[in-house]
Amino acid sequence: KIDSKNRAVMQPVVKQLLVDINNLFTRQYGRPIWSAELIDKEVHEFISGSSKWFMMLRQPNPRFDPQQPESDTNPKEIGVTDNEFQRVKKKVGDIDTQIDRRLEPQIEELLHNNIGADIGSAVLLGIKKGSDQWLALWQIHEPPITLQVDLEFSDYTTDERGFEVPTEWAQVSHGSTWEDLEEGMKGVFRQWLYRSLAKIAPTEKYIAKMKGAGKNRKMKLFGGEEGDEEITDIENPPPPLHDANFSFAVASVGGGGIRAKYRQPTPEENVPLEINGVPVMFELNSKESEYIKDMGQQFEQFFGRPATGNETKMMASFVGSVELMKKYFALEQQEIAVKEFLKINFGKGAQMIDADDPTSDFKTKMIAIDYLLDHTGLKGMRKQVLQMAEEYENAFNAKKETTPIAEAEENKPQPAVKAQLRKGMPHLRDLKPADFLDLVDELQDSGGRFVLQNIPLNVKIDGFGGRFGKDAQGKPFMGTSRTEPKYKAGFLDYHKQKGTTDPEVLGRAANFDKLFNEMMTAIKMVDSALGPDFLVDRQVTCEVLFLPFATKTESGGLKFVGIEYDQIPKGVDLVLVPFRIVEGGSGEEIADGDAAVQQIAELGQSGNVMFMSNRLVQKEGLDVTEIINVLDNIDELKDIVSGTAGKRDRTSTDLRRQIEEKLKPVQIALERAIDEDPNIVGKDKLGTEYEGIVINSRLGPIKVTSQRQKDLITAKNTARAAARTDRGRENTNKTAVVAIGSFIGHR
Repeated sequence: KIDSKNRAVMQPVVKQLLVDINNLFTRQYGRPIWSAELIDKEVHEFISGSSKWFMMLRQPNPRFDPQQPESDTNPKEIGVTDNEFQRVKKKVGDIDTQIDRRLEPQIEELLHNNIGADIGSAVLLGIKKGSDQWLALWQIHEPPITLQVDLEFSDYTTDERGFEVPTEWAQVSHGSTWEDLEEGMKGVFRQWLYRSLAKIAPTEKYIAKMKGAGKNRKMKLFGGEEGDEEITDIENPPPPLHDANFSFAVASVGGGGIRAKYRQPTPEENVPLEINGVPVMFELNSKESEYIKDMGQQFEQFFGRPATGNETKMMASFVGSVELMKKYFALEQQEIAVKEFLKINFGKGAQMIDADDPTSDFKTKMIAIDYLLDHTGLKGMRKQVLQMAEEYENAFNAKKETTPIAEAEENKPQPAVKAQLRKGMPHLRDLKPADFLDLVDELQDSGGRFVLQNIPLNVKIDGFGGRFGKDAQGKPFMGTSRTEPKYKAGFLDYHKQKGTTDPEVLGRAANFDKLFNEMMTAIKMVDSALGPDFLVDRQVTCEVLFLPFATKTESGGLKFVGIEYDQIPKGVDLVLVPFRIVEGGSGEEIADGDAAVQQIAELGQSGNVMFMSNRLVQKEGLDVTEIINVLDNIDELKDIVSGTAGKRDRTSTDLRRQIEEKLKPVQIALERAIDEDPNIVGKDKLGTEYEGIVINSRLGPIKVTSQRQKDLITAKNTARAAARTDRGRENTNKTAVVAIGSFIGHR
């Protein structure tokens, strides 16, 4: 995340990244994504969410009309000051941009073709497809930080000056207004409020729809509270469905807006037009509906009259929309909307804004709910809100308690969290040409020689991935790379209740219970040394070496995964090697995270628990000039790599292959030199064998695999190949069996 204190410095950095993305697109497709003039003077025009205000520095209004009086619609200045922004937002995560949805195929191709490419101010580390958007993670050169840019596809129009910009609806539906941010509210609450307002004027109706399959498929009529009770006696039907006639959505197949939910039957459909005076309707799906995106038309649909003055602008914010509710709706109607809003927040199927953290989720939602209750005169409903929230949290916790413990049981996948980008740890020998040449550039000193120094190095520990920390309420937890955070031991109890009898599984579950208790001891060590608040809302990722999980080798060493280590210090059962720390609720990196990791790693031993640092020290720099010098035309290689990036013609493909062949032996030689360098001290912290070295380059971590680890991988692959060969021999003696049903009905 970007600290708001650094806004004045970082806003131009982000703008330069957008310029570089725009230029790359222009070079490859002959047209820009955004107008260069807009990026320069009005970059906020295509930025959405709270990041719009991060980019919108206080400045003269380029659209100010001096012939008209200064007003809210004709201000002399626009944007917010640094102090104003810091007061409202402490940090900025993703930068949300809007792109003409007609460019989606080109954007997808551009991203896939440039993973690992240096586009000027940054390198593209990874991408992920989201809902109607692409997420791109960039490593910025200066300052050296990673930044996610969300490329959201929106409807575009041409403004009065000839610039292509997002439509008014696109800006509203993806935006967060400044007045909402000042109240501490997220933009999603405005969208949820309009979903609620759509329910204010429901009507009675019966539903006609086709049901059944094949010959049994026919038209049927339904009623009831949920519209799912079939009418078997038209003279004595169930009560009609009570539902709104239109719905509201921000994103959908049709691009969001307002759409009709129902239509009248046609004569050809041969169904009654009404039952006991109540109309019969057909439900429309989103693909069959036309969405209304015009803000004026939306206003009329919601409030039953044309907008006047700046009322369509008021619709863009939660604060303004509440004022419109008070102005045009009776108290009974406001109460309907509030109840619907509460259902969206805490009812069945409610979306948790702060994933897997009901406490933080409650605080976030209550900001908007309290504002709504206070300003509609419905404060008396707060008791009902608290009851709904409690039931919602209890249901979440009950569901969480029944989730199997993956590491101890069946290797269940990690639960869904915020979208993670494809960002692995590449091996030095497998680096793409652009990335390797960037590393070479980083190694070059002022005298023109190539020296590995002043780049942080770590030894890669061969344990299993663990996590520990405290939630926002200060409650300690433990987790693994495959499980959710756990707040109490219970691995063995789970298996006993499940009826597990396998002694090996039960033994492993019991050891996980022991590990949980040792992890709690480790957290107490941190509390004692660094204070009880140090780990609050923080999650530490570490390598775990737990003695009960180790296998003793013939030579007397310990093997936790693949590498054989010497005996760990006497009396120690658990060694934790921390290497990353993030915010507990969001999963975002914390400021000075590396320093925090080192504080924990240097705590040492207390009782049978020990923290260990994996930081390596160089007695002197490793001069690799002779290895690199075989590349006597590095600048030319960089030009070729840059010039052929994303191109698929035969000449470009051949050039890239030739460069890869030229670089590969240099990469292997450099990897060997680093692995064997005696001046890199600390590789033997746990014994003479080690998994590898991590180079924390400006592009991110790069792994140098040790020769011992390579040997282990080779042996494992050889064994697998032999096993496949043996199975192949066995299968030659088996009789093929073909199910008769495979042939029936096929020609």
